[in-house]
Amino acid sequence: MASKVTTQGQEAVVCDLCRNPVSFFCRRCGVSLCDSCVPDHLRISSKVGHDVVDFTKKGDGECSVFCKMCDLPICKHKMSECSVNIEEVLKSIAQENGLLQSFRRRKVLEVPSVSSVIDTGFPADEQYKNNRLLDMAVTNDQKVWVGGASTELKLFDLQGRLQRTVTITTHGMYICMYNKQLMYTDGSDNTVKKISDDDTVVTMFTTGDWIPNGIIGSAFGDLLVCLRKDDQSKVVRYSSTGTVLQEIQYVSQGQPLYQRAWYIAENVNGDIIVTDFKNRKVIVVDILGIFRYTYSGRNNDLDALSVATDSVGHVYVTDFKGNKIHMLDRDGRFLRYIIPEGGIKYPRPVCMIGDGEMIVGECLTGLAKRIKLLE
Repeated sequence: MASKVTTQGQEAVVCDLCRNPVSFFCRRCGVSLCDSCVPDHLRISSKVGHDVVDFTKKGDGECSVFCKMCDLPICKHKMSECSVNIEEVLKSIAQENGLLQSFRRRKVLEVPSVSSVIDTGFPADEQYKNNRLLDMAVTNDQKVWVGGASTELKLFDLQGRLQRTVTITTHGMYICMYNKQLMYTDGSDNTVKKISDDDTVVTMFTTGDWIPNGIIGSAFGDLLVCLRKDDQSKVVRYSSTGTVLQEIQYVSQGQPLYQRAWYIAENVNGDIIVTDFKNRKVIVVDILGIFRYTYSGRNNDLDALSVATDSVGHVYVTDFKGNKIHMLDRDGRFLRYIIPEGGIKYPRPVCMIGDGEMIVGECLTGLAKRIKLLE
């Protein structure tokens, strides 16, 4: 729905993305656009495609509302044509509601318990404040990849038994799972790489003159990567072949969103959640790259490093100097601190294992702790 701004008693329709005067309208997405925002909007991957027309003609010709399941205009729609898809949508909604209700029914432990500890064995990096454990990624079969201050990536089971080791040419600072394979960013040559099944390192694509940092596999089948160059920073959505699908860099009128986008996660509603290295806070935009909220701690004292989300949209942020994890709802409202029994020292990477369970890495000790949140 188009936004409106009142000026001297008149209502002017403005772009939904940047608030400039509107010129075009995307019928498929229902988004009003100015001239400069059309290219950015067309880069966004959409299951129903885009149909950008002159704003004055947005109601001409075919229906402006499309069925997201079968791509037919609603005015030409026969309900029987997508009855199976409607059932699938209803099942999906019921499943998500079921997960949420299940989470609510289970009692949250006042003091979360530590069920196992993995010693990753990474050496201390004396050049970078004795960092050891830098990032983690959980596999579909409940194992965890870890990267640290060495040129090895290690795969452990949740009992701490080493399953696999792969040698790379850089520190494993930013890693993620994508299509069941381990991915990492390499800032030494500005590339995104993957580990093949035979442990060969394969370059997926280059990020040009931008240095890649945090990376995450999106539920939409693409990759989200944090990039930096000089004093600029942005998030880019790439296809698996390196095609740029979306760039997120500014709030509006050229104001930068990020000082240095660092670690990244995607929420169940499509929100893109980034921690910022320089100002140590969380910055969240929606799937279109439109600013939603920031979070800097209850007392503005968050030292944000890594971030993760669960199946019902909760957000978990590691607080390095605060020695705790902040738990938020999907709209950025603080819910509680997570401090497990025995405490946690300088937490950096965090991953969800399942509903109500996470694994958190202590950066300086190299220990990864499996933490149970729910009974």
